[in-house]
Amino acid sequence: MCILDEIGFTPEQYFELKDKRMTDEEIAWDELDVAPWHLKQWKKKHGVRNEKIRHGKKFTREEWEEKRKEGLTEPEIADYFGYKTFSIYLRYKRSLGIPPMTKKIERTPELLAEIKKYLDQGLLIKEITEKISVKMSSAMVGRIIREEGLHDEKPDNKKRIRENRKTARKGA
Repeated sequence: MCILDEIGFTPEQYFELKDKRMTDEEIAWDELDVAPWHLKQWKKKHGVRNEKIRHGKKFTREEWEEKRKEGLTEPEIADYFGYKTFSIYLRYKRSLGIPPMTKKIERTPELLAEIKKYLDQGLLIKEITEKISVKMSSAMVGRIIREEGLHDEKPDNKKRIRENRKTARKGA
């Protein structure tokens, strides 16, 4: 028999304290005046587990494909399977051999010309992202500019960019 059984501590009382956002150490030391290992032993004996699944429910490739067909996004799938963090979900998904869902953006001459045109106007990458015809992130626009060598290293262009940044900061 455990010391917590002797004082009549119940699982309901434990969950009431957990609802107050107390850690197991705080419950053991502050509320029960016992060492944390006593609480751990008591939890094991009574089958008490914290409600959150630590790493989420394991799923199969078929279950994942089914959720995608239902139209769920990656974060929604992670929530559905109970993953605490998105990175843990992605790591498990990758271990199943499911490829990442990245949208392949074709770098057509028209797209490159459009980005170059906005760069020549001295717009910031964030502003270019909002104006271009293809939807993509600012990081992707920056990567395209860097990899395709679209950025002119003209001093006047840099000066315009600095001025735009200053006015953007003042307006924010």
